[in-house]
Amino acid sequence: MSGAGLDDFDLHAAWMRRAKGDTRAFMEALAERLEASLPGRVQITRKRDGIFAKTSHVAQIAINTGNTLYSLDQDGTGLHAGRSKSARGVVLKRET
Repeated sequence: MSGAGLDDFDLHAAWMRRAKGDTRAFMEALAERLEASLPGRVQITRKRDGIFAKTSHVAQIAINTGNTLYSLDQDGTGLHAGRSKSARGVVLKRET
C-alpha cells in the first residue's frame, strides 16, 4: 500500500470513529428535516436516555409511502435500515 493510500485509510478510520459518536445528533437532525419535508408520512419514535432522565433521543424514523415503509433504527450497536412492502395492511416482504 502506498503512503497516500495509508493516509487515506487513516483519515477514513478517524472520520468513522467520529461519526459513530455523532449518530444521535445525526438522527435528531434527520428526523427534524424529514418531519418538515414529509408531514404526515414520517413517524418518529423516541426513547428516554434513562429511567429518571428528562432527555430522550430518536430511536426510530419510519417513512410510509403507501405500500412501502422505510425505517432507520438506532440501538446500542449502531444504525439499521429496513424496508417493508405491504398490501392491504399485510406485510408481504421485509428487508434489512
